[in-house]
Amino acid sequence: MPECRNLLSPRAVRRYPAVLLTASRRLARACPETLTGLKSRPFPAGIPALRHIISILLQNEAGALARVANMFSARGYNIDSLSVAPTHDSTVSRLTLVTNGSDDVVHQIVQQTRKLIDVVEIEDLVTQDHLECELVLIKVEASGDVIAQVTECARKHRAILLDESAETRTIRLAGTGAEVDEFVSELSAIADVLELVRSGVAALGRGTQIMAMPA
Repeated sequence: MPECRNLLSPRAVRRYPAVLLTASRRLARACPETLTGLKSRPFPAGIPALRHIISILLQNEAGALARVANMFSARGYNIDSLSVAPTHDSTVSRLTLVTNGSDDVVHQIVQQTRKLIDVVEIEDLVTQDHLECELVLIKVEASGDVIAQVTECARKHRAILLDESAETRTIRLAGTGAEVDEFVSELSAIADVLELVRSGVAALGRGTQIMAMPA
């Protein structure tokens, strides 16, 4: 399909990088033959890597988490966040890992991770409709006129004030990674950040999409 090839031409990539990022997966499904020669070709300079949310059902065995993390780090992929906790089945934990990279390479890592004996199931949730949430606790220096500004910022973002002292405020916010980033950026412009901790992303597929142990 010539029109698909034109959309993926170097000129199109340079002129419309945002369009490439948002449409690449749809183009891959519609015109798979156009991507045949692109697997080993990196994105042009200035094009950010794609974000991936990898969800893994993992047996509660010693060393299982380290083996999964090593599959990514050994290939030079940084793990932006990682959260893990037991599920309703006490023998299985759910691990959610966020990384950035090309679709092809991350897909290869996912397929290799699936072969680990500790891994029950694994999915890249960005390939489907999903819900995600992250928790942040942030303590800022606040006194005088700054207190009102901090309070208004928290109200604007629907954050919750957990603790207050004569010189500090501690606030909790739950939201997507982008919402947490926006809140932290705006609050840090108002008051000095003393402490900050983020939980990492937790994510689930929407609707009837269920990630479960094979029958």
